[in-house]
Amino acid sequence: MTVRPRVLVLGGGIAGLAAAWRLSEPGWPGRFSSITVLERSSRLGGKGASVRGAHGRIEEHGLHVWLGHYDNAFRLIRDCYTELDRDRTDPGCPIRSWQQAFMPAGRLGLFDHEPSGWMPWVATFTPNRQLPGEPNADGRATSMVEMLLRSALLIRDFYVSLEFPRSGPALSLSTSPAPPRPPALGAAGRAIASTLLAVSTQLVALAGLGANRLAGPPGAAAIDAAFAPLLARLRRALRTDLAARRLHDLVDLVRSVLTGMAADGLADNRDAYDAINHLDFREWLRRHGAQEPTLRSAIVRGQYDLVFSHEHGDPARPRFAAGWGVNLSAKLWFDYKGAIFWKMRAGMGDVVFAPLYQALRARGVQFRFSTAVEELVPAGDGSTIGSAVVRPAAPEQARCGDEPLTRVKGLPCFPQMPDHDRRSATSQLLRCGTDFDLLVFAIPPAAGRRVCHRLSAQRPQWRAMFDRIGTVATHAFQVWLTADERSLGWANPGTTVSGFAKPFDTWASMSHLIGFEDWDSVPPPATLGYFCSTLPSAHARVAGDAAAYTRAQAVRFLERYSRFFWPNATDPATRGLRWDLMCAADGVEGPDRFAAQYWTANTDPSDLYVQSLPGTDRYRLRPDGSGYANLFLAGDWTDCGINAGCIEAAVVSGLQAANGVLGRPHWDRISGRFLH
Repeated sequence: MTVRPRVLVLGGGIAGLAAAWRLSEPGWPGRFSSITVLERSSRLGGKGASVRGAHGRIEEHGLHVWLGHYDNAFRLIRDCYTELDRDRTDPGCPIRSWQQAFMPAGRLGLFDHEPSGWMPWVATFTPNRQLPGEPNADGRATSMVEMLLRSALLIRDFYVSLEFPRSGPALSLSTSPAPPRPPALGAAGRAIASTLLAVSTQLVALAGLGANRLAGPPGAAAIDAAFAPLLARLRRALRTDLAARRLHDLVDLVRSVLTGMAADGLADNRDAYDAINHLDFREWLRRHGAQEPTLRSAIVRGQYDLVFSHEHGDPARPRFAAGWGVNLSAKLWFDYKGAIFWKMRAGMGDVVFAPLYQALRARGVQFRFSTAVEELVPAGDGSTIGSAVVRPAAPEQARCGDEPLTRVKGLPCFPQMPDHDRRSATSQLLRCGTDFDLLVFAIPPAAGRRVCHRLSAQRPQWRAMFDRIGTVATHAFQVWLTADERSLGWANPGTTVSGFAKPFDTWASMSHLIGFEDWDSVPPPATLGYFCSTLPSAHARVAGDAAAYTRAQAVRFLERYSRFFWPNATDPATRGLRWDLMCAADGVEGPDRFAAQYWTANTDPSDLYVQSLPGTDRYRLRPDGSGYANLFLAGDWTDCGINAGCIEAAVVSGLQAANGVLGRPHWDRISGRFLH
């Protein structure tokens, strides 16, 4: 009789759940006798988890925004909602489909630091008719031909919005929170417009030559020559025109990326990307002619900030591997579907992890919450994992965690469980052949170091992975204000902003979430802002101290910088935020009102962000490359072909781990094969 294997998925983040999703598909009927997810907390999501606090408030680890090129992640969630069929099974639920769960968010904000202060630049990227996660999306590399055509459109729309305000979609700029109209390029405007038209025509002509003619040094030289007239014209206006300077920075960055990709053969060659990953992204851009002002520009700073790329959380040490910097830049600008960003209409725990939990449970996947994995023990011959030591929840905690979901405004979500880490004093030994046969290890490296200390002692590649892959703590806060954003002076609700002042360089307008919170018993807020960044290692060592540091820094940040994005909320006496606008208990005044807001220092090893530091890529292990026959790896820390900290990388890795378990090809039914 054939024995059907038992699978344990260690970790309930998006990577582990993606693996469980693939393994539990109806296409593998009876393949496994059981699939069980072990999760150390009382909720799913890992770094992407969210819970509901006071007033049903959505409380996240930080800012979570999905990018328009996340085909695998969107396909996973689209399939999940289709299978749940909430229109039939839960018609009272306010979010029943993936289109209701996500909304396109085409606005990106950046800030320049001028002598007069921080000046916002808000761009709306032209939408398209595509949708992320289409069943037939193959994730192939965007060709140089396509990138040239989209770069011509990008730059042209950018300029048109500078000089001619219009209500339709275009890339637009503003130099104050509520400008009467976009700034013009001044006296040089007409000359620049003429040059831009000629350059756009030349880019289209180059694209017509085909990919082969655009490869290698000759192709790089042709692309560089096409951009040269516009850059030369813009340089003449840099000193006197802020808009010209911003246009120059964008054009110079796009030119450097495209010429560098052609020169280094990066279109669809993974080896070529690997060959430059020892360099920092800025260093690679400099090699391909990027000007120093461009390298210091808000556009480049913002890209580093969005991927938490500061080594040890130090703002003075921005580092990001060049190969992945180039790849993600090209995907961000030239391969988004529908919109450059997609925002969730409720918390990530609500619209991603609760539906996945419900759908997986319906498939028969089992979940053990509040069960911490303490150690993996290799078998005697070192070829497999022989046992796993776990520490389950105390009995009363296990009873509380039988059904982890609650409802707020009719939406299934994860509540706060303040005692979820209280565990039994007795550990449990799970044995291969008795309790499991196959393992999917979906625990981040900072937490996995202790769990896998025997593996590290046995295999140098494991020790190197834990020692060399960079991780960093992050911190975040959320504030609820009683006035709406436009009355506060911010004319761009829904914008995601990066490249701003430390210690919270990235923030987003998230006021659309308030309707899914439960403010019925008190006057509801009208504005919700999310703020986050890396947390310096010096302040991340002790959780309690880190949280106090985050709170103090958040108050200081609002006092110093809120006037640059909420100018009408400024206290004339202090030039800081008017604290009376902040939702808080009656009778509380001044900065003490911040105590009623939400902040978090993400210092737990499982919450650390995995970085893509130069020179570290070679230390990642493939999802099917653990060295143990019954152990497969899942997470954005693996060598999955999208080696950067993001939801898409985690999903791809989880699917690859499942393919390994199933004995399927590594990239079977996964978009993105261009980097395998």
